[in-house]
Amino acid sequence: MNNEKKGKKRTLQVKVKAGTMNGEIIAMKDRQFSLAIKVKIKDDDKFRLKGQDIFSQILLTAAQAESGKEVEIATIYGMRSISIEPGTKEGTEYIIKGAGFPQKFPNQHLRGNHHVIVLVYTPQDTASNENDPKHQQLIKNINSRFNTLVSEKDALPLFS
Repeated sequence: MNNEKKGKKRTLQVKVKAGTMNGEIIAMKDRQFSLAIKVKIKDDDKFRLKGQDIFSQILLTAAQAESGKEVEIATIYGMRSISIEPGTKEGTEYIIKGAGFPQKFPNQHLRGNHHVIVLVYTPQDTASNENDPKHQQLIKNINSRFNTLVSEKDALPLFS
């Protein structure tokens, strides 16, 4: 590389097609250069990608798991509703078919599944602290951390 090109920055717009998987190489050619970009898909706080399947967790209270409940789950395609069966145990897996990562062209209409793993929260002594602001903040933090969209109004009374 000669000195006059050194230090020059150029911004490129790269289109990543739906279904492009972790580790794939996207090759680009221009009149002046060739470029290879390796795709790295990062997990985030809510979703984990394994193949074309996406995994997330939902935190339920013991009462919610025991009685069953309709809950909204965030997917990469928006909100989906699933029905938690009465008597659900921690580790139970619910599958939302077709809500996973898309396949690559020409089959991009085919998608993996979204797996929802149930976690059950059993508080130690909830009767004495259910109205405590610290307890309410803890419930909010747990709910947002584990991808549950149970509203505070629904969740808090179940701790008593």
